[in-house]
Amino acid sequence: MRVDVDTEALAGFGMLYLPLPIVDVYAKAGLARIDSDLRASGGLRLDRSETGFAWGVGAGIGLGNRTIRAEHERFEGGRRRSGLRLARADVDVPLKKPRSVRSLAATAG
Repeated sequence: MRVDVDTEALAGFGMLYLPLPIVDVYAKAGLARIDSDLRASGGLRLDRSETGFAWGVGAGIGLGNRTIRAEHERFEGGRRRSGLRLARADVDVPLKKPRSVRSLAATAG
């Protein structure tokens, strides 16, 4: 039996930071929409969409122009009370130095 599952999620968060001397700790809360499609051989198909509360906690440390973060997110399901848990770690590296708002205004004028 062949089974294909496709899941997409879109979330918007408000974040609260607690800057400490070495590491930044943060909490976030918002709203998430999860769309899931399951297809199996034999014609079985399930489509499901839910919108619900989402929250997370994490920490990050800056190393030069890079930031290393680890966080845990939880997406609560809507009416069905299902959910999705996600733990992740990432490294943010800027592609180039951002220009200040003042320098952008000078070039636009």
